[in-house]
Amino acid sequence: MLKQMNINVELRKVQYVFLVLIVSLLAGSIISYEPLIGVVIVLLFFFLIMTLINSNAILYIVLLLASVSVQYLIDFNLAGIDFVGLYKLLILYAFMIFTLYYRIKISYDLVQPAITITILFLISLFVVISSKEFSIIFTIKAYLAYLGAFLILIISWSLNTARKIIHLLILLPIFSCIIGVLLDLVGIRDVFMYEYTGVKRFQGANVPAHLAELCYVAVASAVYMYLKTEQNRYLFFLVLNMLILAFTYTRIFLLASILLSSIIFLKHIKNILRRKSIYVVSMVAMFSLFSVVLASSIKKIIERTFNYNGQFDTSGRKYAWEYFMQQAEKHELFGRGLGISQLLNPPVPGFIAPHNEFIRFYLETGILGTILIFISLIVVFLKIYRYFSLDEQDKLLNKFYFIGFILTFLLLSYYDNMLSNIQSLYPVMFFLSSIYTLQKNN
Repeated sequence: MLKQMNINVELRKVQYVFLVLIVSLLAGSIISYEPLIGVVIVLLFFFLIMTLINSNAILYIVLLLASVSVQYLIDFNLAGIDFVGLYKLLILYAFMIFTLYYRIKISYDLVQPAITITILFLISLFVVISSKEFSIIFTIKAYLAYLGAFLILIISWSLNTARKIIHLLILLPIFSCIIGVLLDLVGIRDVFMYEYTGVKRFQGANVPAHLAELCYVAVASAVYMYLKTEQNRYLFFLVLNMLILAFTYTRIFLLASILLSSIIFLKHIKNILRRKSIYVVSMVAMFSLFSVVLASSIKKIIERTFNYNGQFDTSGRKYAWEYFMQQAEKHELFGRGLGISQLLNPPVPGFIAPHNEFIRFYLETGILGTILIFISLIVVFLKIYRYFSLDEQDKLLNKFYFIGFILTFLLLSYYDNMLSNIQSLYPVMFFLSSIYTLQKNN
Protein backbone atom coordinates (compact mmCIF):
# COMPACT_ATOMS: atom_id res chain seq x y z
CA MET A 1 0.00 0.00 0.00
CA LEU A 2 2.78 2.41 1.00
CA LYS A 3 4.71 1.51 -2.16
CA GLN A 4 1.66 2.31 -4.31
CA MET A 5 1.28 5.71 -2.60
CA ASN A 6 4.93 6.53 -3.30
CA ILE A 7 4.47 5.60 -6.96
CA ASN A 8 1.42 7.88 -7.20
CA VAL A 9 3.38 10.77 -5.66
CA GLU A 10 6.24 10.27 -8.12
CA LEU A 11 3.83 10.14 -11.07
CA ARG A 12 2.23 13.36 -9.93
CA LYS A 13 5.65 15.04 -9.74
CA VAL A 14 6.40 13.90 -13.30
CA GLN A 15 3.04 15.35 -14.43
CA TYR A 16 3.93 18.69 -12.85
CA VAL A 17 7.31 18.73 -14.59
CA PHE A 18 5.74 18.10 -17.99
CA LEU A 19 3.12 20.76 -17.28
CA VAL A 20 5.85 23.28 -16.40
CA LEU A 21 7.72 22.52 -19.63
CA ILE A 22 4.63 22.82 -21.83
CA VAL A 23 3.43 26.07 -20.29
CA SER A 24 6.95 27.55 -20.32
CA LEU A 25 7.29 26.84 -24.05
CA LEU A 26 3.82 28.23 -24.73
CA ALA A 27 4.34 31.40 -22.67
CA GLY A 28 7.83 31.95 -24.09
CA SER A 29 6.59 31.77 -27.68
CA ILE A 30 3.64 34.10 -26.99
CA ILE A 31 5.51 36.76 -24.95
CA SER A 32 7.52 37.86 -28.00
CA TYR A 33 4.29 38.65 -29.85
CA GLU A 34 1.82 39.57 -27.07
CA PRO A 35 3.63 40.36 -23.77
CA LEU A 36 0.41 40.90 -21.74
CA ILE A 37 -1.07 37.56 -22.79
CA GLY A 38 2.23 35.82 -22.01
CA VAL A 39 2.38 37.34 -18.51
CA VAL A 40 -1.24 36.36 -17.83
CA ILE A 41 -0.54 32.77 -18.94
CA VAL A 42 2.46 32.57 -16.57
CA LEU A 43 0.45 33.96 -13.63
CA LEU A 44 -2.47 31.63 -14.31
CA PHE A 45 -0.04 28.74 -14.57
CA PHE A 46 1.50 29.41 -11.14
CA PHE A 47 -2.01 29.85 -9.78
CA LEU A 48 -2.91 26.44 -11.21
CA ILE A 49 0.15 24.76 -9.70
CA MET A 50 -0.49 26.30 -6.27
CA THR A 51 -4.08 25.07 -6.25
CA LEU A 52 -3.03 21.55 -7.24
CA ILE A 53 -0.39 21.41 -4.50
CA ASN A 54 -2.43 22.96 -1.68
CA SER A 55 -6.21 22.70 -1.45
CA ASN A 56 -6.50 25.87 0.65
CA ALA A 57 -4.38 28.00 -1.69
CA ILE A 58 -7.18 28.67 -4.15
CA LEU A 59 -9.58 29.45 -1.29
CA TYR A 60 -7.23 32.04 0.19
CA ILE A 61 -6.48 33.57 -3.22
CA VAL A 62 -10.09 34.06 -4.35
CA LEU A 63 -11.01 35.55 -0.98
CA LEU A 64 -7.98 37.85 -0.78
CA LEU A 65 -8.51 39.07 -4.35
CA ALA A 66 -11.87 40.47 -3.24
CA SER A 67 -10.03 42.86 -0.92
CA VAL A 68 -8.52 44.71 -3.89
CA SER A 69 -10.50 46.31 -6.72
CA VAL A 70 -7.87 45.41 -9.31
CA GLN A 71 -10.09 46.72 -12.13
CA TYR A 72 -9.39 50.27 -10.86
CA LEU A 73 -5.63 49.66 -10.76
CA ILE A 74 -4.94 47.89 -14.05
CA ASP A 75 -6.68 48.39 -17.37
CA PHE A 76 -6.79 44.67 -18.08
CA ASN A 77 -8.72 43.20 -21.02
CA LEU A 78 -7.93 39.83 -22.53
CA ALA A 79 -10.22 38.61 -25.33
CA GLY A 80 -13.05 40.72 -23.92
CA ILE A 81 -12.52 39.52 -20.33
CA ASP A 82 -11.59 42.16 -17.76
CA PHE A 83 -10.37 41.49 -14.21
CA VAL A 84 -13.92 41.18 -12.82
CA GLY A 85 -14.73 38.60 -15.50
CA LEU A 86 -11.48 36.76 -14.79
CA TYR A 87 -12.29 36.68 -11.07
CA LYS A 88 -15.68 35.12 -11.78
CA LEU A 89 -14.02 32.46 -13.94
CA LEU A 90 -11.56 31.75 -11.10
CA ILE A 91 -14.52 31.08 -8.81
CA LEU A 92 -15.85 28.47 -11.24
CA TYR A 93 -12.37 27.01 -11.53
CA ALA A 94 -12.12 26.89 -7.73
CA PHE A 95 -15.42 25.01 -7.51
CA MET A 96 -14.21 22.40 -10.03
CA ILE A 97 -10.87 21.97 -8.22
CA PHE A 98 -12.59 21.58 -4.83
CA THR A 99 -15.16 19.08 -6.03
CA LEU A 100 -13.34 17.14 -8.76
CA TYR A 101 -9.66 17.21 -7.79
CA TYR A 102 -9.91 17.29 -3.99
CA ARG A 103 -13.32 15.60 -3.92
CA ILE A 104 -14.72 17.91 -1.28
CA LYS A 105 -18.27 16.81 -0.50
CA ILE A 106 -21.27 18.53 -2.03
CA SER A 107 -24.52 19.09 -0.16
CA TYR A 108 -27.57 19.95 -2.24
CA ASP A 109 -29.47 21.51 0.67
CA LEU A 110 -28.79 25.04 -0.61
CA VAL A 111 -28.94 24.33 -4.35
CA GLN A 112 -32.12 26.36 -5.05
CA PRO A 113 -30.44 29.61 -6.26
CA ALA A 114 -28.18 27.66 -8.67
CA ILE A 115 -31.22 25.87 -10.16
CA THR A 116 -33.22 29.10 -10.35
CA ILE A 117 -30.49 31.08 -12.13
CA THR A 118 -30.09 28.21 -14.63
CA ILE A 119 -33.81 28.32 -15.42
CA LEU A 120 -33.65 32.11 -15.81
CA PHE A 121 -30.59 31.74 -18.05
CA LEU A 122 -32.48 29.43 -20.42
CA ILE A 123 -35.41 31.86 -20.55
CA SER A 124 -32.98 34.74 -21.15
CA LEU A 125 -31.34 32.89 -24.04
CA PHE A 126 -34.74 32.57 -25.71
CA VAL A 127 -35.52 36.26 -25.07
CA VAL A 128 -32.15 37.52 -26.35
CA ILE A 129 -32.12 35.29 -29.44
CA SER A 130 -35.69 36.34 -30.27
CA SER A 131 -35.15 40.08 -29.77
CA LYS A 132 -31.61 40.19 -31.23
CA GLU A 133 -31.08 43.22 -28.98
CA PHE A 134 -27.58 42.27 -27.84
CA SER A 135 -25.12 39.40 -28.01
CA ILE A 136 -25.82 36.25 -26.00
CA ILE A 137 -22.17 36.45 -24.84
CA PHE A 138 -23.24 39.02 -22.23
CA THR A 139 -26.03 36.70 -21.05
CA ILE A 140 -23.60 33.78 -20.74
CA LYS A 141 -21.10 35.93 -18.79
CA ALA A 142 -23.82 37.13 -16.39
CA TYR A 143 -25.08 33.56 -15.90
CA LEU A 144 -21.61 32.17 -15.14
CA ALA A 145 -21.02 34.97 -12.62
CA TYR A 146 -24.20 34.13 -10.70
CA LEU A 147 -23.73 30.38 -11.08
CA GLY A 148 -20.21 30.50 -9.65
CA ALA A 149 -21.45 32.40 -6.61
CA PHE A 150 -24.44 30.12 -6.00
CA LEU A 151 -22.35 26.95 -6.42
CA ILE A 152 -20.33 28.07 -3.38
CA LEU A 153 -23.46 27.41 -1.33
CA ILE A 154 -23.48 23.69 -2.10
CA ILE A 155 -19.90 22.99 -1.01
CA SER A 156 -19.82 21.03 2.23
CA TRP A 157 -16.80 22.50 4.02
CA SER A 158 -14.98 20.82 6.85
CA LEU A 159 -15.46 22.55 10.20
CA ASN A 160 -11.86 23.77 10.19
CA THR A 161 -12.14 25.23 6.67
CA ALA A 162 -15.47 26.89 7.49
CA ARG A 163 -13.85 28.65 10.47
CA LYS A 164 -10.89 29.73 8.32
CA ILE A 165 -13.28 31.26 5.78
CA ILE A 166 -15.08 33.23 8.52
CA HIS A 167 -11.74 34.48 9.88
CA LEU A 168 -10.59 35.55 6.42
CA LEU A 169 -13.85 37.42 5.84
CA ILE A 170 -13.26 39.32 9.09
CA LEU A 171 -9.80 40.34 7.87
CA LEU A 172 -10.61 41.35 4.27
CA PRO A 173 -11.32 45.06 4.98
CA ILE A 174 -8.09 45.26 7.01
CA PHE A 175 -6.11 43.76 4.11
CA SER A 176 -7.74 46.32 1.81
CA CYS A 177 -6.64 49.15 4.11
CA ILE A 178 -3.05 47.90 4.34
CA ILE A 179 -2.73 47.40 0.58
CA GLY A 180 -4.41 50.76 -0.08
CA VAL A 181 -1.98 52.62 2.20
CA LEU A 182 0.99 50.88 0.54
CA LEU A 183 -0.30 51.81 -2.93
CA ASP A 184 -0.72 55.39 -1.76
CA LEU A 185 2.82 55.52 -0.34
CA VAL A 186 4.35 54.44 -3.65
CA GLY A 187 2.16 56.88 -5.56
CA ILE A 188 0.04 54.38 -7.48
CA ARG A 189 -3.39 55.23 -6.09
CA ASP A 190 -4.86 57.54 -3.47
CA VAL A 191 -6.21 55.78 -0.38
CA PHE A 192 -8.98 58.43 -0.27
CA MET A 193 -11.60 59.26 -2.90
CA TYR A 194 -12.72 62.85 -3.39
CA GLU A 195 -16.47 62.82 -4.07
CA TYR A 196 -18.47 65.40 -6.00
CA THR A 197 -20.10 66.41 -2.69
CA GLY A 198 -16.69 67.57 -1.44
CA VAL A 199 -16.44 64.69 1.04
CA LYS A 200 -13.12 62.83 1.18
CA ARG A 201 -13.96 59.15 1.62
CA PHE A 202 -11.62 56.36 2.71
CA GLN A 203 -11.42 53.56 0.13
CA GLY A 204 -8.38 51.41 0.91
CA ALA A 205 -7.54 49.27 -2.12
CA ASN A 206 -11.17 49.30 -3.28
CA VAL A 207 -13.66 52.08 -3.89
CA PRO A 208 -15.61 53.31 -0.83
CA ALA A 209 -18.80 51.37 -1.64
CA HIS A 210 -16.90 48.12 -2.25
CA LEU A 211 -14.90 48.53 0.96
CA ALA A 212 -18.18 49.13 2.80
CA GLU A 213 -19.55 45.87 1.38
CA LEU A 214 -16.50 44.00 2.69
CA CYS A 215 -16.93 45.68 6.09
CA TYR A 216 -20.57 44.61 6.31
CA VAL A 217 -19.67 40.94 5.74
CA ALA A 218 -16.75 41.28 8.17
CA VAL A 219 -19.05 42.73 10.84
CA ALA A 220 -21.59 39.94 10.30
CA SER A 221 -18.78 37.38 10.61
CA ALA A 222 -17.27 38.97 13.75
CA VAL A 223 -20.67 39.16 15.48
CA TYR A 224 -21.36 35.53 14.60
CA MET A 225 -18.03 34.35 16.01
CA TYR A 226 -18.44 36.38 19.20
CA LEU A 227 -21.90 34.94 19.81
CA LYS A 228 -20.41 31.45 19.47
CA THR A 229 -17.19 31.90 21.46
CA GLU A 230 -17.43 35.13 23.52
CA GLN A 231 -13.77 35.74 22.72
CA ASN A 232 -12.85 39.41 23.02
CA ARG A 233 -10.64 39.35 19.92
CA TYR A 234 -13.81 39.29 17.82
CA LEU A 235 -15.01 42.45 19.58
CA PHE A 236 -11.70 44.09 18.65
CA PHE A 237 -12.11 43.17 14.97
CA LEU A 238 -15.76 44.20 15.08
CA VAL A 239 -14.90 47.70 16.29
CA LEU A 240 -11.96 47.96 13.86
CA ASN A 241 -14.16 47.08 10.89
CA MET A 242 -16.84 49.48 12.09
CA LEU A 243 -14.22 52.22 12.27
CA ILE A 244 -13.08 51.49 8.69
CA LEU A 245 -16.70 51.47 7.55
CA ALA A 246 -17.42 54.78 9.28
CA PHE A 247 -14.69 56.55 7.30
CA THR A 248 -16.10 55.32 3.99
CA TYR A 249 -19.16 57.43 4.92
CA THR A 250 -21.38 54.80 3.30
CA ARG A 251 -24.70 55.44 5.01
CA ILE A 252 -26.80 52.34 4.42
CA PHE A 253 -23.96 49.88 5.13
CA LEU A 254 -23.13 51.69 8.36
CA LEU A 255 -26.79 51.49 9.41
CA ALA A 256 -26.98 47.77 8.55
CA SER A 257 -23.76 47.03 10.47
CA ILE A 258 -24.95 48.95 13.53
CA LEU A 259 -28.19 46.94 13.53
CA LEU A 260 -26.25 43.67 13.40
CA SER A 261 -23.80 44.81 16.08
CA SER A 262 -26.66 45.66 18.44
CA ILE A 263 -27.04 41.91 19.06
CA ILE A 264 -23.75 42.10 20.99
CA PHE A 265 -25.28 44.67 23.37
CA LEU A 266 -28.25 42.35 23.95
CA LYS A 267 -25.84 39.54 24.83
CA HIS A 268 -23.98 41.83 27.24
CA ILE A 269 -27.21 42.88 28.92
CA LYS A 270 -28.19 39.22 29.27
CA ASN A 271 -24.83 38.43 30.92
CA ILE A 272 -25.12 41.44 33.23
CA LEU A 273 -28.53 40.22 34.37
CA ARG A 274 -26.82 36.94 35.20
CA ARG A 275 -24.60 38.96 37.54
CA LYS A 276 -21.51 38.75 35.38
CA SER A 277 -20.32 42.23 36.28
CA ILE A 278 -17.25 42.14 34.01
CA TYR A 279 -19.61 42.60 31.03
CA VAL A 280 -20.53 46.06 32.35
CA VAL A 281 -16.97 47.20 31.59
CA SER A 282 -17.03 45.53 28.18
CA MET A 283 -20.40 47.07 27.26
CA VAL A 284 -19.39 50.56 28.35
CA ALA A 285 -16.15 50.27 26.36
CA MET A 286 -18.00 49.10 23.26
CA PHE A 287 -20.67 51.78 23.59
CA SER A 288 -17.98 54.44 23.95
CA LEU A 289 -16.11 53.20 20.88
CA PHE A 290 -19.29 53.07 18.80
CA SER A 291 -20.10 56.61 19.95
CA VAL A 292 -16.66 57.79 18.83
CA VAL A 293 -17.12 56.04 15.47
CA LEU A 294 -20.47 57.73 14.89
CA ALA A 295 -19.34 61.12 16.16
CA SER A 296 -16.32 61.08 13.85
CA SER A 297 -18.40 60.32 10.77
CA ILE A 298 -21.80 61.89 11.34
CA LYS A 299 -20.87 65.32 9.94
CA LYS A 300 -19.61 63.89 6.65
CA ILE A 301 -22.58 61.52 6.41
CA ILE A 302 -24.94 64.49 6.76
CA GLU A 303 -23.00 66.32 4.03
CA ARG A 304 -23.52 63.32 1.73
CA THR A 305 -27.18 62.92 2.74
CA PHE A 306 -28.40 66.47 2.06
CA ASN A 307 -27.40 68.55 -0.96
CA TYR A 308 -26.82 72.30 -1.01
CA ASN A 309 -30.61 72.91 -1.28
CA GLY A 310 -31.20 70.88 1.88
CA GLN A 311 -32.94 68.12 -0.11
CA PHE A 312 -32.31 64.42 0.50
CA ASP A 313 -29.46 63.21 -1.72
CA THR A 314 -29.64 59.60 -2.91
CA SER A 315 -26.26 59.93 -4.68
CA GLY A 316 -27.95 59.61 -8.07
CA ARG A 317 -30.03 56.54 -7.20
CA LYS A 318 -33.37 58.28 -7.77
CA TYR A 319 -32.50 59.11 -11.38
CA ALA A 320 -30.82 55.75 -12.04
CA TRP A 321 -33.83 53.85 -10.67
CA GLU A 322 -36.22 55.84 -12.84
CA TYR A 323 -34.06 55.20 -15.91
CA PHE A 324 -33.77 51.43 -15.39
CA MET A 325 -37.48 51.10 -14.56
CA GLN A 326 -38.32 52.87 -17.83
CA GLN A 327 -36.01 50.49 -19.68
CA ALA A 328 -37.94 47.53 -18.23
CA GLU A 329 -41.49 48.82 -18.85
CA LYS A 330 -42.22 46.91 -22.09
CA HIS A 331 -40.64 43.65 -20.93
CA GLU A 332 -42.36 43.13 -17.59
CA LEU A 333 -42.91 39.35 -17.59
CA PHE A 334 -39.60 37.83 -18.76
CA GLY A 335 -37.31 40.89 -18.83
CA ARG A 336 -34.78 41.81 -21.50
CA GLY A 337 -32.25 39.08 -20.71
CA LEU A 338 -29.48 38.49 -18.18
CA GLY A 339 -26.62 40.94 -18.69
CA ILE A 340 -28.60 43.79 -20.30
CA SER A 341 -28.08 46.15 -17.35
CA GLN A 342 -24.31 46.33 -17.96
CA LEU A 343 -24.96 47.58 -21.51
CA LEU A 344 -27.24 50.47 -20.57
CA ASN A 345 -25.99 53.96 -19.74
CA PRO A 346 -28.12 55.86 -17.23
CA PRO A 347 -27.84 59.67 -17.31
CA VAL A 348 -26.03 59.70 -13.96
CA PRO A 349 -22.24 60.20 -13.83
CA GLY A 350 -20.47 57.18 -12.37
CA PHE A 351 -23.53 54.92 -12.47
CA ILE A 352 -23.12 51.76 -14.56
CA ALA A 353 -25.50 49.60 -12.51
CA PRO A 354 -29.02 49.97 -11.05
CA HIS A 355 -27.83 50.00 -7.39
CA ASN A 356 -31.01 48.06 -6.62
CA GLU A 357 -31.06 44.30 -7.12
CA PHE A 358 -34.85 44.13 -7.31
CA ILE A 359 -34.79 46.56 -10.24
CA ARG A 360 -31.83 44.74 -11.81
CA PHE A 361 -33.61 41.38 -11.83
CA TYR A 362 -36.87 43.03 -12.91
CA LEU A 363 -35.05 44.57 -15.90
CA GLU A 364 -33.13 41.41 -16.80
CA THR A 365 -35.55 38.59 -15.90
CA GLY A 366 -38.92 40.31 -15.46
CA ILE A 367 -41.46 39.91 -12.68
CA LEU A 368 -41.22 36.11 -12.95
CA GLY A 369 -37.44 36.03 -12.54
CA THR A 370 -37.38 38.56 -9.68
CA ILE A 371 -39.90 36.53 -7.71
CA LEU A 372 -38.10 33.24 -8.38
CA ILE A 373 -34.59 34.43 -7.49
CA PHE A 374 -35.60 36.07 -4.21
CA ILE A 375 -37.81 33.13 -3.24
CA SER A 376 -34.81 30.83 -3.77
CA LEU A 377 -32.66 33.07 -1.58
CA ILE A 378 -35.36 33.15 1.12
CA VAL A 379 -35.44 29.32 1.01
CA VAL A 380 -31.68 29.31 1.64
CA PHE A 381 -32.10 31.75 4.54
CA LEU A 382 -34.88 29.63 6.06
CA LYS A 383 -32.82 26.43 5.84
CA ILE A 384 -29.92 28.10 7.63
CA TYR A 385 -32.30 29.71 10.14
CA ARG A 386 -33.63 26.24 11.02
CA TYR A 387 -30.21 25.33 12.46
CA PHE A 388 -30.01 28.64 14.34
CA SER A 389 -33.37 27.82 15.93
CA LEU A 390 -32.01 24.43 17.04
CA ASP A 391 -28.92 25.97 18.65
CA GLU A 392 -29.04 25.29 22.38
CA GLN A 393 -26.61 28.09 23.25
CA ASP A 394 -28.39 31.47 23.40
CA LYS A 395 -31.07 30.26 21.00
CA LEU A 396 -33.07 33.50 21.07
CA LEU A 397 -30.05 35.75 20.43
CA ASN A 398 -28.87 33.51 17.62
CA LYS A 399 -32.29 33.67 16.00
CA PHE A 400 -32.37 37.47 16.36
CA TYR A 401 -28.91 37.67 14.84
CA PHE A 402 -29.75 35.70 11.71
CA ILE A 403 -33.10 37.43 11.24
CA GLY A 404 -31.15 40.69 11.47
CA PHE A 405 -28.74 39.45 8.81
CA ILE A 406 -31.61 38.51 6.47
CA LEU A 407 -33.34 41.88 6.89
CA THR A 408 -30.15 43.93 6.47
CA PHE A 409 -29.14 41.89 3.41
CA LEU A 410 -32.52 42.58 1.77
CA LEU A 411 -32.27 46.26 2.75
CA LEU A 412 -28.80 46.53 1.19
CA SER A 413 -30.03 44.69 -1.91
CA TYR A 414 -32.63 47.45 -2.28
CA TYR A 415 -30.05 50.23 -2.10
CA ASP A 416 -26.95 48.67 -3.65
CA ASN A 417 -25.41 45.95 -5.84
CA MET A 418 -25.28 43.17 -3.25
CA LEU A 419 -25.82 40.39 -5.82
CA SER A 420 -23.48 41.67 -8.51
CA ASN A 421 -20.30 43.19 -7.02
CA ILE A 422 -17.51 40.70 -6.34
CA GLN A 423 -16.87 42.46 -3.00
CA SER A 424 -20.38 41.56 -1.81
CA LEU A 425 -21.85 38.60 -3.74
CA TYR A 426 -18.98 36.15 -3.29
CA PRO A 427 -18.07 37.03 0.34
CA VAL A 428 -21.77 36.72 1.27
CA MET A 429 -22.02 33.28 -0.38
CA PHE A 430 -18.84 32.10 1.34
CA PHE A 431 -20.25 33.42 4.62
CA LEU A 432 -23.61 31.65 4.20
CA SER A 433 -22.05 28.33 3.17
CA SER A 434 -19.62 28.48 6.12
CA ILE A 435 -22.15 29.29 8.82
CA TYR A 436 -24.44 26.62 7.40
CA THR A 437 -21.66 24.07 7.88
CA LEU A 438 -20.91 25.32 11.39
CA GLN A 439 -24.55 25.46 12.48
CA LYS A 440 -25.40 22.09 11.00
CA ASN A 441 -22.53 20.45 12.87
CA ASN A 442 -22.97 22.45 16.08
